[in-house]
Amino acid sequence: MLDVPRHVVEYTTRLPTGHRRRIGTPKGARVLGPFRQAVFVLRWFREAGCVHCLARAAGISRVTGYWGTTRPKAGGLPPRGN
Repeated sequence: MLDVPRHVVEYTTRLPTGHRRRIGTPKGARVLGPFRQAVFVLRWFREAGCVHCLARAAGISRVTGYWGTTRPKAGGLPPRGN
């Protein structure tokens, strides 16, 4: 269970959705869909857990998890400060 308001999850889901449309990513080309990606990132922000544990729970590789949380995103969320 993720304890963030629904509108935050919906907004965060729209970020990768819009980005994927702009760059022409075909549906199903990514391991995580926009909703699961949003939940992964929000869990990372909220729980401050280890990325490899969150990645394992999301069903993605450790490398993909680190790539998704450390790579700056145009128009998206900035990297989390330590």
